[in-house]
Amino acid sequence: MVTNNDGNTVNDHTVVSATAEPKLEVTKTSILIDNNSDGNTGAGDDISLHHSNSLTPGELHLSNISLVDVLTDGNGNGLALSSGPTLNFVLHQRSSASTLQATGVLTYTATYTISKCVQPTHLLVNNRVTVTASSPGNSNNVIDVSDDGDDSDGNTEDDQTTISIDAIPVLEVTKTASVTDDGNGITGQGDVINYVITVENKGNVTLSSLTVTDSLTDGNGAVY
Repeated sequence: MVTNNDGNTVNDHTVVSATAEPKLEVTKTSILIDNNSDGNTGAGDDISLHHSNSLTPGELHLSNISLVDVLTDGNGNGLALSSGPTLNFVLHQRSSASTLQATGVLTYTATYTISKCVQPTHLLVNNRVTVTASSPGNSNNVIDVSDDGDDSDGNTEDDQTTISIDAIPVLEVTKTASVTDDGNGITGQGDVINYVITVENKGNVTLSSLTVTDSLTDGNGAVY
C-alpha cells in the first residue's frame, strides 16, 4: 500500500515501528552450607541465597532497581537475613547496581544462618524477592517476583524458594538418685531412695504421647 499523506511523496523509506516491552525476570536459588558437618540441615547451618535479575534480549534497559527480600519460617513469621543481599556479579559492561541493560544480568547473594527457633515451624525456611525497576520515561513500572528456578515442580513462575530442615527426633532421659538416711549413717534398710527423672527433647521436632515406664529391680534382677 502506498501512503503519500506523510508529506513525502517520492523515495521515502518504508518504516515499521515495533513496540519495545520492558521485561524483568528474577530467579532465586539456594545452597546449604553444613557448618557443623553433621550431615543434617539444621540449627547453625548457613543457607546461601542467590538471586539474579535478567532482561529478555533486545528489550529496554531498566533503572532505579530496588529489591525487597522476604524471609519467613514455616509458620509465616518473619526472619532476618544474616547478610545481604549484596551485588556480586554484573553481566554486561554498562550495567550496574542501579541500571540493568538489555541482555544484562545482575546477581546478588545473601546468607541466613538457621536458628533453633525456626526448627519446630514446619521445618521450612521460605524466601522470595520482589524487584522493582523503571523503564525509560516511566517510574517503577516493571515488577517481578522471584521464581525458584525449578519448573519440574509444576510451578513455572513466582514460586518461593523453600529450604527444608531435616526432622531429627532425639529424646534424652537421665535418672539420678539420692538417699535420705534414717540417722544411722549407713545406707540400708529403712533409708529412702529419692529418684529424679529428667526427660529432654534434644531434637528439632515436637514429641507427643510421652509415657514413662519405671522399673525397679534388686541386684539379682528381681522386680520390686
